[in-house]
Amino acid sequence: MTNIGLTIVDRALLAGEDLSAATIAWGRRPERPPALALTDRDLRLMALLHGANFLSTSHLTVLGWGFSRERAAQMRLKRLHDSGYVDRFRPTSAYGRAEWNYRLTSLGFSALRECEMVSGDQRYTPAPL
Repeated sequence: MTNIGLTIVDRALLAGEDLSAATIAWGRRPERPPALALTDRDLRLMALLHGANFLSTSHLTVLGWGFSRERAAQMRLKRLHDSGYVDRFRPTSAYGRAEWNYRLTSLGFSALRECEMVSGDQRYTPAPL
């Protein structure tokens, strides 16, 4: 099944289906990460990732932007990824592309700690797949 014609809610329900270590494609980052000033929304979404371990593009879009701002959400999530605050991955597929799933990185956790959104004595290790 491809994601063409599916609503954002349908894609959210299918996110993460059939993932395994042999079928995961990780997002690539540019060699020189772009400068990024974190917004309150960025921090709140990273805090959600910290609590949930993994969220799909659809989930983060609905939680951070609502249903009508899908492209803006995709662009901002890519910037957070390219700057190293989140990791993104998806199942590889010979039939089209699956949506990205995200998890918080150590850099993202450090940003949450600096803003006192998590306890200063907590340690963080990204959730394994």
